[in-house]
Amino acid sequence: MAITSMNIALNQALMDFVAADMRENGYASISEYLRALVRERRRERDEDQLVALANAVRSGKRPPTPVRNGAKKAVQRKRP
Repeated sequence: MAITSMNIALNQALMDFVAADMRENGYASISEYLRALVRERRRERDEDQLVALANAVRSGKRPPTPVRNGAKKAVQRKRP
């Protein structure tokens, strides 16, 4: 699998949070930390889609169309 790089900008408060969370959870690098976050988010999306499919099957309704990148959920989710 090819590896792609990306750069991100964080304000100091977010960077302080990332650094503390990395230490508390034993991540060796920011890359490792971000990969774990992305994997967890992907698992959440997959689980949400499985629940929606199971609910549709139980109800007899047409299953929802999968939404790429969780865009629909992001719009529906209230942000703090």
